[in-house]
Amino acid sequence: MKIIKQIRTNIIAGVFLIIPLLITLLIIFKLFEWVDSALPNVLGVQWATGLGVTATLFIAYFTGILAKNYFGKKLIDTANAIMCNIPVLNKIYLGVQQIVDTVSLQNKKLFDRVVLVQYPKENCYCIAFVTSNVNKDLSNKTGKKLIAVFIPTTPNPTSGFLLYYPQEEVIDLDMPVEVAIKRVMSAGLLNGEQILQKASVPKPWEWADFFKRDPDTILRKRS
Repeated sequence: MKIIKQIRTNIIAGVFLIIPLLITLLIIFKLFEWVDSALPNVLGVQWATGLGVTATLFIAYFTGILAKNYFGKKLIDTANAIMCNIPVLNKIYLGVQQIVDTVSLQNKKLFDRVVLVQYPKENCYCIAFVTSNVNKDLSNKTGKKLIAVFIPTTPNPTSGFLLYYPQEEVIDLDMPVEVAIKRVMSAGLLNGEQILQKASVPKPWEWADFFKRDPDTILRKRS
């Protein structure tokens, strides 16, 4: 019975280790397949595997160059204005554009720091992000230095509430913004230490360092 229990435990552990890898490979494969076939389907041609991705990358590259000069910006602004004024299509276009903007801004420093504030009632705390420390117009009205704070929702941290708190009511947290976002997305299931532990993924080639170790050192540790 003990052997059967060990086999079952090993199988379950192996399944949970394999699932993330398989899902990642499947997503990459499907994304490659979709991008590779998108442009040929639009043009109505048949290309060899890989040419669709290459052509798409070239188009994206030259579009990026075009967007950096004056005439390119005007052309893009005109195309955006046309798309935004087409009924029905503009809803889809604006929705997709918002999603792309959200993803593209994830690597930028959107938030100043992570804080803890009382919300939605006293003695009830939640994670929030400071977006602005300078709010003179509002501070002058209240007579207190107000800080703009964004309170994200769970599990989608891209939506939330903008609130203004007095500076003395904001508790600073020694926590990276990325860790705080992941903590919100996990609905509190993961704490800061667990997130940092998962982030410190060992490099695939680190096992080779074993052969670089001094044999005498290894023998001394064993003894």
